[in-house]
Amino acid sequence: MINVYGLKNCDRCRKTLNWLLSQNIENNFFDLNEFQLKKDIIKNWINCHGQEKLVNKKSKTWREIKNELSDNFEVETIEIIIKFPKILKRPLWELNGRSDDSLPPGFEKTHQEFLLG
Repeated sequence: MINVYGLKNCDRCRKTLNWLLSQNIENNFFDLNEFQLKKDIIKNWINCHGQEKLVNKKSKTWREIKNELSDNFEVETIEIIIKFPKILKRPLWELNGRSDDSLPPGFEKTHQEFLLG
């Protein structure tokens, strides 16, 4: 089963969900505005993709909070993501409950090829 984490009002997430539907690919969608992320999920993402691929430093949320963050961002990443899940690049993927390095955050042609292959 595929889990997709994102925002209902995110254009890329909507595009992703529409594509999955058009391909009859079953998935569970978790809206980050409604779903409380757990530390073990975030740790799994960090271990698989690394912090740099997870955090969207171009996002409005990042620009709003970056000056308030301590110098220990790397240490406090999990707590910051739990508090501000909108800083995540979207969508995020899991296959059978685990991150897969073949599906990094986002939705590109390579994601489509992997999911159809």
